[in-house]
Amino acid sequence: MMKLRKLFSFYRYLMFGLVIFGCSLLCLKALAQAGSWSNPVNISESAGNSSFPSLTVDAFGNVHLVWIEEIGPDEVVVMYTSLNENGWSDPIDIFASSSVDPIRDVQLLGDSSGNLHIFLYWQGIRYSRADAMEAGSARSWLSPEMLVQPYYALTSPYATIAPDDSIHLVYAIQTGSGSGLYAIQSVDYGEIWSDPIGVYISPSATQAIDKAVMAVDGAGTQHVVWGETNYPETFPPVGIRYTSSADGQVWKEPDSLADGPYAEPAILAAEDSSLHVVWSGTATARYKFHSWSKDSGNTWTDPWRNEDLGGIQGSPALCADSLDRIYWLQVGTIFSLPDSDLVNNDGLLENIFQERNWSSGAILLTGSVEQQNLANVTAVIAQGNQLHAALMNPLSIDNGSYQFEIFYLYKSLDAPPITITLQPTTNTPVLPEPTPTTLFKSALNSSPTPRFETNPAPAISNWISVLAGLLPAAALVVIVTAAIRRRK
Repeated sequence: MMKLRKLFSFYRYLMFGLVIFGCSLLCLKALAQAGSWSNPVNISESAGNSSFPSLTVDAFGNVHLVWIEEIGPDEVVVMYTSLNENGWSDPIDIFASSSVDPIRDVQLLGDSSGNLHIFLYWQGIRYSRADAMEAGSARSWLSPEMLVQPYYALTSPYATIAPDDSIHLVYAIQTGSGSGLYAIQSVDYGEIWSDPIGVYISPSATQAIDKAVMAVDGAGTQHVVWGETNYPETFPPVGIRYTSSADGQVWKEPDSLADGPYAEPAILAAEDSSLHVVWSGTATARYKFHSWSKDSGNTWTDPWRNEDLGGIQGSPALCADSLDRIYWLQVGTIFSLPDSDLVNNDGLLENIFQERNWSSGAILLTGSVEQQNLANVTAVIAQGNQLHAALMNPLSIDNGSYQFEIFYLYKSLDAPPITITLQPTTNTPVLPEPTPTTLFKSALNSSPTPRFETNPAPAISNWISVLAGLLPAAALVVIVTAAIRRRK
């Protein structure tokens, strides 16, 4: 009887250990999936061109997407969809325009109070908003208000929402009388907008300004970056410029972040108070570049150059997760892969900035037609650990030509979720299953040479992943050893 009791005790410990081991395998599988991208999904699937996607996250952690779509030969509309418990909702058109005066660009933003704000480059610059929970109905959106009157050299606007929910918009008048950069703002969720403030006035008629981008840091300082060109010959561009303002009224003299054939900048104000700017090169400098500042734009690192990707294929995307890791999604020509390996050797590339170094890149998507490139990627991070991305992807059509569709990708991150400040919806978004992506080794894998001292933080998240894999195995060994000893 004693032998049977000891044998039973041994197998009880062994089965308990096996259960722990099985659970450990599931945890390791989840860790392996974190960091893998889903298969790209065609969101628009339209009969006409789909272009200029814009993603945002609302105060509940839900993801929303808009884009511009051609509906037949005479109508251009803004399409809207959101991620819900069944996946992406059926797209609906929320604004319509004629092909004579079409909507040319769109940007969607969510604030911390549950509103969505949309900016339309439509003749002039127009604005509307809706409650995020009601945005799936076209009737929930306010009639678009004209913020900036039409002007022949007006550029597409760029808007951002500050931590205090104030809304800031910057735009350029490229040439002619009064050419320069201007900004307007609203401190009451878009009800009332300020008069335009001159950010930078062009000093010469032979100089032109490309589209500007903007960020507001935690201290409320506004930061604007733009590309500059000559005029009337606008190609190649001549450099990337930067200015800032503590109050939105008085702006500093512009600094040159880079002189050369550079354009299409993006800017991010990170939670650690650092600023990050990326841009694309063309002509004699077809690479991708990054520079950053830890002192609110007073000093900047020398530009880091990614030698594996180049060209100007629309705007890139910068966003940061809850561990302050920065994700840079960009489209460009891949130099290191032979042309024979691809239909089109352009691609969507992801790099991650952590501990003041850029990771090796990963190719997420490559071109599928010879006539046109991927373009204009947009990305957001929801709830601190969900990375969502969308971009324009040209696909072949029956007549031997192509048309753009909006493709979506998703990646779960090994970062802690953030606290949702408002009551979340009861609907849990269905996220795509991750699939492994092709690793793409970068020729340069070092950080920029800083102009100030740096103290890199330890790679805590990497150790957490290692311990998560080792602890279950150690636990199994301890349990089995104890069982054997009891048996003896």
